[in-house]
Amino acid sequence: MAVTRLNAAQLSTNKSANASTLKAQGAKSQPSGNGSRKRSLDSDQGGERKSKKPKTGEQVAAPSRDYCANYNTRIVSLRAELAAHVDAGHGRLRHMVVWEQYTDIVDVARAIASVTEAISVQPDPRREAPVFSVSSSGVIDAGLRTTPHVIRLVARPGKIAIFPVFIGPNHVALGILEHKAGLGYTAVYYDSWPYTRRRLRSMINSSPFDAFHETVRDMMRVGWTPRKQVARYTTSQAPVICDQVGEWACGLHAVLSGWCLALGLTFSPTAVLDEQFYEDAVTIINPAVYGLVEAQLIGDFLKCTGYVTPDGSPASRRFNNTVDLENTTALNDLVAQIVDDDLLKAVMAESEQGD
Repeated sequence: MAVTRLNAAQLSTNKSANASTLKAQGAKSQPSGNGSRKRSLDSDQGGERKSKKPKTGEQVAAPSRDYCANYNTRIVSLRAELAAHVDAGHGRLRHMVVWEQYTDIVDVARAIASVTEAISVQPDPRREAPVFSVSSSGVIDAGLRTTPHVIRLVARPGKIAIFPVFIGPNHVALGILEHKAGLGYTAVYYDSWPYTRRRLRSMINSSPFDAFHETVRDMMRVGWTPRKQVARYTTSQAPVICDQVGEWACGLHAVLSGWCLALGLTFSPTAVLDEQFYEDAVTIINPAVYGLVEAQLIGDFLKCTGYVTPDGSPASRRFNNTVDLENTTALNDLVAQIVDDDLLKAVMAESEQGD
C-alpha cells in the first residue's frame, strides 16, 4: 500500500494511544468500536422533532415516524430472519463484522454495494435515484492489483462510485468519485478516525494521501473513465462525518457512512455513539449482505442513534431488500455480469444502427 512506513507507524501509535485513553477512562477498548460515552436510544433523544400544535385552518401533517421504536422492533425480527435464511441452506453464516477483529476491505466494499446496487436496480421510470458504479475485489484490494490472473473490472463507468480505501495499518476510510456537470471529476475523502482526519486535512495532495489517490487513479485506469485514462480530478475532504469510538470501528463506519451517502442522508456532527450502537450496527450490517435489510430499517437506525439528521431519504432511493452479496465471488460475479450485459447492449445498439 502506498503509505510510507513513517506515516503508518505514526498512525498505529496514535491509534494505540487513543485506545489506551479509552481504557483509562473505564471504557472497553474493542475493535468493534466500544466507547465510554453513552447515549439514550429513547425517541425523545434520538433526533425526533417535537410536533407543534397546528393553527386553526392548517392542514395537520402526519405524525413523525418513531425511528427508535420501529428499529428496535425490526432488529429483533431481523435476527430471526437471518437464522432462518442460513438454516434453510441459502448460505453459510459468515459474520462480516466481528467484535475485536479487523474488517476486511473487500467485506466493507460488498456491504456498501449491497445497498448501492439495491438503489441502482430499483424500478424508477423517471430515474430520479442515482445509479452507482461497482468494482470487483481486484480493484478495491490494493494487494490484488499486481497479482497475476486477477480479474479487475469496474461496472457502470462514469457513475457515482462509493468505495473503501485502505489508508494505513488497520485503518479503512471511505471515498466517493463522481463526474459533476460543470465541475468535472471530483473525489471526496471521508475518515471516521479524528487523528488521521485532522492530520491529513492539510495534506490532501501529499504523500499520506497516496493510498486514496492510487485507488481513484486505479479505478480510472481499469475503466471508470473513457478510454481507461487517468483524468484530472479535484480532491477534498468531507467537513462533517461521525467519529468512531474505539480503535477498530473504522471498517464499520466506512459501511455506515457509505450507506448514508447512497441513501442521501445527512451526517450529524454531534452524534455520540455507545456500545449499543455498535452492537446493533453489527446486527444490521451482517444480514445486509444476505439481502435481508430494507432501506427503512437503515434510516430508522441511523436517525434514532443520531448518526444522521432527521431529514428524510429521497423516496426514489428506498428499497425493500439489499442485494445478496454473501461473499467475494458473488461481488465479482455481479460486476462481471453487469459489464457483460452493458457490452451486449452496446453491440446490439451498434448492429441496429448498421441496419
